[in-house]
Amino acid sequence: VGNLLVGYPAGNNINASMTGGKSSTHGYFFGMPGSYPSPYSGSQKFPFASTGNTSQVPEQTGLGPHRSQAHTSPLTSPTDMYFIGGYGATPPGGTTIFNEIIRTPSSSDAAFSDHGDLISALYRHGANYSGDAGYSSGGLQDPPGSATNAIDKFLFSANVTATDQGDLTTAHQYNTNSQS
Repeated sequence: VGNLLVGYPAGNNINASMTGGKSSTHGYFFGMPGSYPSPYSGSQKFPFASTGNTSQVPEQTGLGPHRSQAHTSPLTSPTDMYFIGGYGATPPGGTTIFNEIIRTPSSSDAAFSDHGDLISALYRHGANYSGDAGYSSGGLQDPPGSATNAIDKFLFSANVTATDQGDLTTAHQYNTNSQS
């Protein structure tokens, strides 16, 4: 058992603004434990094999200083961590809903790279994977607050725009992630 790094502003709902990932040896926290419009896009990790506090991951591994990203959907394939869509503060004082699919290898603290795009910008959506593909389901889209029932599919092997995989029976937000 351990603690997140100190220095996060008191009184903020950190859990609502962070996302996570995993490798075979570590758990990761990415995101924005600050409040709008002053985001912090810190990245931290902790080892599964021992107890102790988190350690800072080099900033280039995180979502980057150009934005923070909340309400994104994390997804871990057998080889990579993916972050799909999200809602974030963008300087100076604006907000954006993202359609990006970004990834980093789960075997190292390497920088995130662009993997492709969702069909539309989403946040508060679910992320799932099976075999060689990732999926995004439901969520909110632009204009803010407009729920969707879309299911997007993207291949892990290619940096491309996602394709339409079908629809949920009803539109949902705050969907749960799963893997098979």
